[in-house]
Amino acid sequence: YGRGFFFSLQTNMRFAPIVLVAALCITLQRVLVAATYGIDISSPISEGTAACLRNNGYTFAIVRGGTEVGNVDSAEYGSVGNLWAAGFAHVDVYMFPCVRCGNPRGQVQNAVNAFRSHGLKFGMLWFDIEVSDWGSCDGNYAFVQDRVAEAQAMGVNIGIYTNANNWSQIMCGRSGFQSIPLWY
Repeated sequence: YGRGFFFSLQTNMRFAPIVLVAALCITLQRVLVAATYGIDISSPISEGTAACLRNNGYTFAIVRGGTEVGNVDSAEYGSVGNLWAAGFAHVDVYMFPCVRCGNPRGQVQNAVNAFRSHGLKFGMLWFDIEVSDWGSCDGNYAFVQDRVAEAQAMGVNIGIYTNANNWSQIMCGRSGFQSIPLWY
């Protein structure tokens, strides 16, 4: 009995790498199947285009809601509604900053009030933090902090869109927004 068990265990150990690879493939397949397909939209799309995207597996969209010059992107109002009508599970909006325009709180107020007054439903408002026309590290940090504070005061779910290089250049490596979701 003992010898047969040893032989059986030894034989099965030869197959351990195969079993491990098979288990890894099954796990990877489950992860890939669970992926969400999303799209970043910066120009108006029709309901037909939104339906086409949805029929091809897209269920998540982030639509530009604010331009680099501080304007609300009213051309996208229809896109948000068209995405919901097409059956998207999640529709968010993002805003570029306009540092030279000043008034970060006012920029957030203008955008959120415009979205709300047009009946736009969105899940999150993402603040785009990319290299463009920023100022000093202290000024940049204060600008983002004011935007975050205003959005939170208005009851808006927010996130930050950036990458390591942009964040490092703009915020000089500062932290302080760890509780906010990151789109990276």
